[in-house]
Amino acid sequence: MIITFGTARIGLFWANIIGNMVGIVLNYLVQRLWTFKDGDKTLFNSGWKFAVLTIVNLGISYLILKGLTTAGMELWLAQFVSAGFFTGWNWVLYKYWVFRGQK
Repeated sequence: MIITFGTARIGLFWANIIGNMVGIVLNYLVQRLWTFKDGDKTLFNSGWKFAVLTIVNLGISYLILKGLTTAGMELWLAQFVSAGFFTGWNWVLYKYWVFRGQK
């Protein structure tokens, strides 16, 4: 919602950054404490990996949204497509890299 409603006021780039930052904090907490609760519990190990993946994701997200809207797709639909991509992408990387269980 931040991206959709913020773009007209502050532009796609900043709306994307702010919208993602709000989601990032909530996402980390949910993934670490609930979804992958049996995975890596150390803040340092999972934290730096989560941060790296988040930075990469911000760039990919912007490129997806910019590319699809430039091609004529409505922003809300481009966000839906982007969310579909990140659902699979993030799950795999969270499970097998960020919150990988201790061996």
